[in-house]
Amino acid sequence: MTPLLLVAFAATILVTAREISRAEGAMPTMDSTPPLVLIASDQEWSGRSLETIIGPRGYGVVRAHTGHQVLETVRTTHVDLLILDTRLPDVDGIQLCRKLLELRIVPATTPIILTTSVQATRASSIAAFAAGAWDYCPHPVDSDLLLSKMDNFVRAKRAADHAQEQSLLDESTGLYNFRGMARRARETGAEALRVRGAMACVALAPVMDDAMETGESVETVAKGVGEHLGMALARTARASDVVGHLGRGEFAVIAPATSPEGAERLMERLQRALESTIVPVGNSPRSFRVRGSFFAVPDYSESSIHVLEMLERASSSLHTQHGLADLPAPEYAQAPRF
Repeated sequence: MTPLLLVAFAATILVTAREISRAEGAMPTMDSTPPLVLIASDQEWSGRSLETIIGPRGYGVVRAHTGHQVLETVRTTHVDLLILDTRLPDVDGIQLCRKLLELRIVPATTPIILTTSVQATRASSIAAFAAGAWDYCPHPVDSDLLLSKMDNFVRAKRAADHAQEQSLLDESTGLYNFRGMARRARETGAEALRVRGAMACVALAPVMDDAMETGESVETVAKGVGEHLGMALARTARASDVVGHLGRGEFAVIAPATSPEGAERLMERLQRALESTIVPVGNSPRSFRVRGSFFAVPDYSESSIHVLEMLERASSSLHTQHGLADLPAPEYAQAPRF
């Protein structure tokens, strides 16, 4: 083998070895977003130690030093995993873990690891797992073991998130369904609360009266209309808008960072787009008049109303003001708050 070929062969081996090493050390995920970990400890050395272990693995880190800070952070930030010290200055970590899960402040699919700087006993281990912890680790932690567990936990969490997201979509339109809108309402509300931003909700529904001459049921007509108008709405809405099809032809839009004036303009623009859409109904393709209503607040952080309640008010206004008796308003009060 010539020297040139030897150099090329050696370079190939080196690159391959690096790629294998990188793959073995990488944190496997179902998407490209780096997982975010919340580390809660009032001991600076403990928090820094954990951060130096998991940071190079590709995890993002946000820190908290008290139980109160943990609650504030998880309400405004989507975290993939929590590492809580059992001895926070204002609350016992095991009690905090239980509260986070029982009150659904974080989903049950979010892994929580409890750490302790004291001797872990059988009783304390049982208490930790009974509170909902996925693991209970004494300090100093075994870094390789911790990383392996975290990789598995986050992989499972993201698989559960992916499966849940599939059930959050309306099959006929690909838009969010009722459950999906409830989920996104929580997320957009948390972000608006964090940035003290405006928030608006818009409700839209086609007027079905003129289509009843076909002799088909309201459900049949609404399904076909919903599919075609849903595609038009998805094309017209802004990238930041959360668009849902709530069945029987009614649509809802959550519009973050949208003032009351902006909400009115958005509603009118969406109405025009939907009313210009031709929908096949029986043997006579036609367009539909579309009714709309909205509810908006200039600063969500100063409002005591939840995003779902804003949707409910917009929908109720749509039905009461425009007399859409053939389309009963969705029961937002029954929606899961997650």
